[in-house]
Amino acid sequence: MTKPNDREAFKIILELLKERLWLLEAALLQGEAERHRMAAFRSSMAQAARSKERMTRVVRENDLRWRGPRGRTGSS
Repeated sequence: MTKPNDREAFKIILELLKERLWLLEAALLQGEAERHRMAAFRSSMAQAARSKERMTRVVRENDLRWRGPRGRTGSS
């Protein structure tokens, strides 16, 4: 049988372990949230790059239609 002092020590240790577990869970959740934020940032940057490529292609195609393949404006 454990002594009363031992029981108090176990209670204190248990509380400390619970607090440590809570801190580890909080850190894990924070890390997970950070990963989600970074994934969203990378996704938005990739979307912006695709958008820029698309706009560049449209401008180039419009320029070719307007100037023709040899860079002349209008028809001669």
